[in-house]
Amino acid sequence: MKKCILLIASAIALYGITACSRDKKQEPKAAADKKLAAQESIQESLVSYEVASADIKRYDSLYRANFHNNPPIMYYTVRSIDLMAAMDIKDTACNYQYVRVNLALDTAFRFKLYVQPVVNAYISKDKPSKNTGGTGYYFNEKGEIISPEANDPRYLADLNAPCPNTCGN
Repeated sequence: MKKCILLIASAIALYGITACSRDKKQEPKAAADKKLAAQESIQESLVSYEVASADIKRYDSLYRANFHNNPPIMYYTVRSIDLMAAMDIKDTACNYQYVRVNLALDTAFRFKLYVQPVVNAYISKDKPSKNTGGTGYYFNEKGEIISPEANDPRYLADLNAPCPNTCGN
């Protein structure tokens, strides 16, 4: 279970790094030296539950203030297989079939995307009335997946961490 979410989060980070950077042969040596030399670990993308929760609430408040008649989108429940297909990852069995992507705004009002594994979710195009968002799990400080009932400090993975300043169109 843990391996699949760590694989997905690592693959997202790696994809962001490679998709957002130019060909290193065309870069000056000083600029190339500043690029990440190795794949980031999940621990480098973790944000405490308290910070993520405040950012999520900030997004919710701003949304409600500007779109009075529409309830805010709290999060998206995404099939893990869809994320892996988007990154061209094949033949990998997942222990977590879904992840939750939370929309948020940080204190500088930059959009954030926080991800967490989900259990007991059900998404079906054929039976949308039976869809359920499931229960979000968290990471501990080592990047291991923990349940909401765990006594460890809880973290979410920040999908913006790898390249908020370098991603282009």
